[in-house]
Amino acid sequence: RPLGITVIGGMLVSTLVTLVLVPTLYFIFENKKKKLKKIKDFSKKSEN
Repeated sequence: RPLGITVIGGMLVSTLVTLVLVPTLYFIFENKKKKLKKIKDFSKKSEN
């Protein structure tokens, strides 16, 4: 029985990480990347 609990728990955790954590981190980093690009583009325009 303890082995089954461990296996099911591991499957639940890995599923949550795959379906929730990874997309959330991707979304956060993509937003930061877009903001940095906007700042970089703005600074290039202001130099000219």
